[in-house]
Amino acid sequence: MTAANSPARQLDRYLQTIVGDRRGDELLEIRYATGDRGMRHRFIAIQRLDAAARAIRLLSSHTDVYCGVLLRSRRAGGRDAVTRSHLVFVEIDAVDALDRLGRFARPPAMIVSSGTAGHAHAYWTLRTRVGVVELEQANRTLASHLGGDLASDDAARILRPAGTLSHKYRPPVPVELQHLDAAVRYEIAELVDGLPPAPSPPDTAAAARARAARTELDELLLAIPAATYVRELTGLTPRPNGKVNCPFHHDCTPSLHLYEHGTFYCYGCGVGGSVYDFAGTLWSLETKGRAFLELRARLADYFGLRAGAGS
Repeated sequence: MTAANSPARQLDRYLQTIVGDRRGDELLEIRYATGDRGMRHRFIAIQRLDAAARAIRLLSSHTDVYCGVLLRSRRAGGRDAVTRSHLVFVEIDAVDALDRLGRFARPPAMIVSSGTAGHAHAYWTLRTRVGVVELEQANRTLASHLGGDLASDDAARILRPAGTLSHKYRPPVPVELQHLDAAVRYEIAELVDGLPPAPSPPDTAAAARARAARTELDELLLAIPAATYVRELTGLTPRPNGKVNCPFHHDCTPSLHLYEHGTFYCYGCGVGGSVYDFAGTLWSLETKGRAFLELRARLADYFGLRAGAGS
């Protein structure tokens, strides 16, 4: 591998794309698996991008690392802490992800292979920054058109940065920068022009209120990869392809699909959702009202998390 395409160089170019032309006091969020049961995070000023790159390289040598796609206005990982975005992004968890992106008429500025064969996330650079609502609508429209993950449209999304390692596998596999063209830029209307609007998620207004009401502790719990909380809560070992036998019904062939962004879905019994839905079903606790507060506190205690964790 040449120095120009080394993991360190890939990471530098990735971070430069995430930051864009920002010169303010925004923060880059870095989240990382603690190696036991949870996730922690750090926030580093974008003026110290070299320090951020060093921290990511060090962490990636022994654990999974993720970066917030959008910069943060304060030391928090929630949707209310993100700034206006110069990037639209899609995560495609399919073996032909690169082929789908290659056939799309509006090429992304950056494509990163996520470490699982064929899977990728793509980023389109905007000429004009947009707000959270407009960004999430565009993310969802592109994901719907490209067969991407419709659950990964949120502005607070974290993804694996290029130049790191995915420790889902043994030995760990590289997360690689597949394509970068900094000259490719779009207006957001141009990017989604002619594409059918994505189907709205059920109960959109309620979902929006729920996102807005998330606490920092919620964000930390919801960032735990599904494979981690399923393994810790049930003792089941997920397969390398992200599947496991469902604990909620008699399952001879693994039908529970686990996703890195923290959600799960069983194609056998139809149960799906976040860590709250999984633990709530497992522990027979509802995900609303007082039962939800008990559920959240129990999960936080189990995974050793608290608001303000990290450095």
